[in-house]
Amino acid sequence: MVMKTKLFAILGLSLSTILPTFARIGETKQEIADRLFAKTQHAYVYNSKEDRLRETLELPYKYKIMMFPDGAENFFLFKNATIGTSSQGDTISQHELYGWELHLVFYQGKSVMEFYRRHTDPLSVEEVEELMKVSSTKASKGNWQKVEFTPIIKQWNFEHKNGFVVNKNITASKTLRDILPESSHRFVYVEIPDDVQNDGHFKTSLVSDLLTIENRKANEKYRNYVAQQTKQKAAKTAKNKKARTNAPAKINVFPMRVYRGTTQSFYDSTTGKMSMIEYLIPDIEFGNRAPVRYDKTVQITTSIPRQDGTAFGYTYETEDKSIRATLYQNGILFIDAKFDQNLRLYMEELYLKQSRLRSEKAKQSISNF
Repeated sequence: MVMKTKLFAILGLSLSTILPTFARIGETKQEIADRLFAKTQHAYVYNSKEDRLRETLELPYKYKIMMFPDGAENFFLFKNATIGTSSQGDTISQHELYGWELHLVFYQGKSVMEFYRRHTDPLSVEEVEELMKVSSTKASKGNWQKVEFTPIIKQWNFEHKNGFVVNKNITASKTLRDILPESSHRFVYVEIPDDVQNDGHFKTSLVSDLLTIENRKANEKYRNYVAQQTKQKAAKTAKNKKARTNAPAKINVFPMRVYRGTTQSFYDSTTGKMSMIEYLIPDIEFGNRAPVRYDKTVQITTSIPRQDGTAFGYTYETEDKSIRATLYQNGILFIDAKFDQNLRLYMEELYLKQSRLRSEKAKQSISNF
């Protein structure tokens, strides 16, 4: 993956002099330059390795960057909230930024992803409205539509018969996997695409820098684990009674909570009677979190959205369905629909591969019983 830190030139000008305050999904670098060539209110570009890494670590989707396809380019910018050119001086105090920070992703020569984060002042509905207007396509004529999707975390199926709550019958056609309480939350271990790792520029890329950070975190976690084990072992064998008191418990109590209580009221309009039922429902689920590794292995996980066909999730899309948007408390993400769909396909491939690996490990683990 070519994560270029140098500025690219368009029409003989450096990126820092022509990159727009607001880029637009689908535009080429040339089109961006032509559209904003005469403007002086340009953004400041974060160029240093330290700045780019900091900006990446602040993103709500930072680990998904590690799965971007080969050729994706990341740029980070700052634009002050007032009229005029932004400069490095505006960004020195990162805790007192006043304006916008932008993350732009170019792929195959076009803008495919743009994240706008508002600093100091809260993001207003007027700013969101204006951003969505300028970010829409000509084909959609500026029209956006809301995508109605409500993620379901858990679901229990019951029936109400003759004033009683009964379990809903499960048909015999269900497979064993279908009737087991598997979590609806799916995750994948992040894997950098092979062609990205084999790229000649990988060692100097943003993804490589992220991987270095994760390696350091894994090593520190392992050191802390070893230190904790050593401390506990010393406490167990200590001659001092007070020291032995601080040793870990010799008995690991099995967690017995398998149900949760709930109350439901029912009103019969024909009789005017109301009944209230308090009952227990199963509250066990598997696969909702990754196993903990107690070694130096780098283990990065990221969630697969419950919403189909997207790696990021989205709540709005243009009328022609080519651009998607996701709102955050103080930011908004625009993404090319095809880029989003292709990244989701890669995540699904990883999930299937890793699921098959879990199945093989489960068979090996159970084979001796």
